[in-house]
Amino acid sequence: MVRRTLSLFMSGLLLASPPALGELTVAVTETSEVPGKAVALGDIAEVRGGRAELRDKVRDLEVHRFDPGSTGWRVSGRAIGSALWEAGVSLDKVTTDIPLGARVERRARKVDGDRVAAAVRRHLRAQAGNGERVEVAFPEGKPAFEGVAEDAQLQVARESEGAVRVRAIAGEEVAASKTFPVSVTRQRQVVVANGHLDPGTRIESDDVTTALRESEASRWAVFDSREDVIGTSLLKAVGDGQPVKRSQLRMAPDVRSGDPVTLVYKSSKMHLSAAGVIREQGAVGEVLAMENRDSGERVYARLTGPDTAKVSQRHSSQQGSRP
Repeated sequence: MVRRTLSLFMSGLLLASPPALGELTVAVTETSEVPGKAVALGDIAEVRGGRAELRDKVRDLEVHRFDPGSTGWRVSGRAIGSALWEAGVSLDKVTTDIPLGARVERRARKVDGDRVAAAVRRHLRAQAGNGERVEVAFPEGKPAFEGVAEDAQLQVARESEGAVRVRAIAGEEVAASKTFPVSVTRQRQVVVANGHLDPGTRIESDDVTTALRESEASRWAVFDSREDVIGTSLLKAVGDGQPVKRSQLRMAPDVRSGDPVTLVYKSSKMHLSAAGVIREQGAVGEVLAMENRDSGERVYARLTGPDTAKVSQRHSSQQGSRP
């Protein structure tokens, strides 16, 4: 009985004794917060004892790295032990103290307005037509997300002419989703008058130039090349710097009644073409009366080239088969 009591007493002394000279004690904090992806042991624990160079080495060991979008980690003794072992630190010389349920949180930062605004602009400009310049403004200030991991991926979708929805994707989950108002201005190079031009003017090369203008009108209503209008005559006056429109010009016809044409019909589900015949003279870009050669059906189609046209409206009646 005396021996057993003495043995327990000696065991208690050994358990309560401080670490031997040269040993390290790693005391993990119950809750920690880190700013970046990497978690160093010194960020979440107090390292005591041992040589100074060894303490510094242990403090710098990376024990965890957050996945994209991940914001929390439950401290793992196995991860700490593995990091120590891979660094060549003898585990016999290290005492670790990890509170039950110890956690590390990754500090969520504001996904700033510049980054969100850049994502919105990239998306809207990618949808622009050829040669079109898109300027995007934010009426309520630059959009931003609060409390989202700074490396979250941003997805942009157009909701309406004046709004976009931005989703912040963290890992495989949507961390945040918000609608932001936008003001979009589209411009493209068009032919404009180089000075005031009166009705009846025959346009020469010095009368017109190209300039950026808001692209409100249909691409067929205006011109992007000076060569398309040089030599034509004006039906209406055009002010200095104003776009020259097809409706203001007496255009030389590109086709005449009876000319052959390929009629093209496009929809979201099909693409058809058929042989046709022009039924009125006109110029490329105009909507003209045409006829399907096989069925005799009268259609209206926009002339997209000297011998091709895109059907825009089908006539309500059929003319019957042509002989």
